[in-house]
Amino acid sequence: MPTSRHSQLSRASKDRSLSQEKRNDARRELLLEHALEQFARQGFHRTTIEELCSASGVTTRYFYQLFGSKETLMLALLERILHTCVTAAQQSYSASQERAPRERIDAVVNAFTHAYTDDPRYAKVGAIAAVGATPAIEERRRQSVRDLANLIEAIGQDFFRGLGLSVTWGTGIPLAVVGGANELIYAWTCSTNCDSSDTLLRELNEYFDILLRGLLERNQVTFTPQS
Repeated sequence: MPTSRHSQLSRASKDRSLSQEKRNDARRELLLEHALEQFARQGFHRTTIEELCSASGVTTRYFYQLFGSKETLMLALLERILHTCVTAAQQSYSASQERAPRERIDAVVNAFTHAYTDDPRYAKVGAIAAVGATPAIEERRRQSVRDLANLIEAIGQDFFRGLGLSVTWGTGIPLAVVGGANELIYAWTCSTNCDSSDTLLRELNEYFDILLRGLLERNQVTFTPQS
């Protein structure tokens, strides 16, 4: 059943009183909206361009004019998902400067997780459908892992500086942290209760507690886990 957003975009895509650019913007949004639905539900390779055009009400002519290929459409969708999630994490971190170092990490984890999982289709596309879909899509996904690792490294260094510590992570540890978090997210997307992110949030917070405990104990600092 079409949503109100779909109906509004569909009307805009056919409204001759609007400019061609605005009608194309509406068509682009319709294709992205239905790509999110189809890729999350049945994966990248099993979704056809014909299905996307039929569901969105956009002709194949405009599909190729706007995106050129299914790969380009997936890249645009993935870019949107990643931008939404990383921006949420960065904004949360910037807004929590007055809070205790450990609370800032919780704020970032919570903000990123909600941005990625409040609509479970985001996580299903990012953690399942995009994985190995094509070389270009996989490279963009792996670049996002590196970007997140850089963000985690920066946040980690701020955390340790707040405790008066100088800790050398090395390039591998932040990547491993992202990898472990991705596995938890993947398991959540495959579970039967992925409509709620409560379990995932609890597991991610426990995961970061364990990581921080190990790093702090290595530097002989007492660790107090979050309740």
